[in-house]
Amino acid sequence: MNIPAASVSSALYALMPATATPAYAFGDISLLDAPYIVHDFKYTNTANMPIVIERLQPSCNCVSASIAIAKGRRTTALPYSLAPGDSVNIAVSIDLALVPQGFFSRSVALYLTGRPNPAATFTMNGTLDPDVQFTPNSLDFGTVHAGSSKTLDVTASVDNRLISKGFPKLTSNYPGIVITPKRSPYTGPNILKGARPGHEVDRVFEVTVPSNIAIGRINASLSFDGGQIEPPIAAAEFRTDTGSISGNVAGDIKADPEAVAFGAITGGETAVQKVTLIGSDAADMTGITIKSDTSFILARLGDPDKDRPNERTLTLSVSNTAPSGLFHSNVTIVLKNGQRLEIPAIGYVTGGR
Repeated sequence: MNIPAASVSSALYALMPATATPAYAFGDISLLDAPYIVHDFKYTNTANMPIVIERLQPSCNCVSASIAIAKGRRTTALPYSLAPGDSVNIAVSIDLALVPQGFFSRSVALYLTGRPNPAATFTMNGTLDPDVQFTPNSLDFGTVHAGSSKTLDVTASVDNRLISKGFPKLTSNYPGIVITPKRSPYTGPNILKGARPGHEVDRVFEVTVPSNIAIGRINASLSFDGGQIEPPIAAAEFRTDTGSISGNVAGDIKADPEAVAFGAITGGETAVQKVTLIGSDAADMTGITIKSDTSFILARLGDPDKDRPNERTLTLSVSNTAPSGLFHSNVTIVLKNGQRLEIPAIGYVTGGR
């Protein structure tokens, strides 16, 4: 029965005690199990007077709530009145695509007209498991000398629902890192036969810093491309544990600073930054070639300093023809012995051509 809110006394509401805080634990769950979870909480008016539900306040934008008004029908229209002794189901839903992996706890607070504090809070918690896990989840190559290589193993544990047609390709976002399966190519059907959904399948990969990789620090991550999964699946539809790669490739030259940030540049104007190239000895600073992967970033190498023959100044310029927007480029320094040093250059052009 619906009772007009105007017939309810705010003074009486202030005397009513707050109800208990019901909670529901979902336990372990995967995005592949369901894109969202829903639970109905029963709320009963135990007072001897009518009450009015004024609002349902979610704890974050991943949570929504509605009221069951009939079988299979729900409403978010408020206020909603309850006579003494009447009950209503509050459906709380969590969009798991917006929830980070790991333990989560989300809630909805129920407010009554005339009461500043929640009359009840409905809480749902659980653990959102990754569908892909890496062991170890961090590969530290330490220092690798230019011209040599180093390989480390990583095991990928993948939910079998992602690999019905075989393992997708494991990739890194750092140029030059080589990743190859250590075991024979995965075939899929035999190992998946009879396995329950969610069963993990392991595969070992070799991650290699090759001898021809560029000099400099390595900070990268490992990932599977959801577009290579059959059927294709968006990255937001499954969770991947973070696999990181770190290390440093040491060579006969280094840059100070290691990267160049131009900041904001007014379109039609130029911007200049300088980098000091430092070689192991003076011989390293001869026969250098320079290449920019962007036409509007110009690089000019100065002459060796008489007092510091193992140093040269590299001047990087953003020309006035740079297009508007964010740019992220690389300037490559190549020594006569073939060693490469890449200097990232980033910036933002406002109102460019």
